[in-house]
Amino acid sequence: MKQLTIGIVAERANVHAETVRCYERRGLITQPAKKEGGYRIYSEDTIARVRFIKRSGAWIHPEGNLGAAFFAG
Repeated sequence: MKQLTIGIVAERANVHAETVRCYERRGLITQPAKKEGGYRIYSEDTIARVRFIKRSGAWIHPEGNLGAAFFAG
């Protein structure tokens, strides 16, 4: 499995890196493993998940409450 940095995930999903971090804080995507230098390492699946969340953003509660329940797993 290819390991991706937050910058690559953000670029491929067409969002800012801070958006990816926000989705993590809200529990919409799982917290990734970190390398020795503290860099987050994501899988390819994260890109599709971020794209889906972005498209679905109109109905996700600002606090992330609906999203956390819907996207858990």
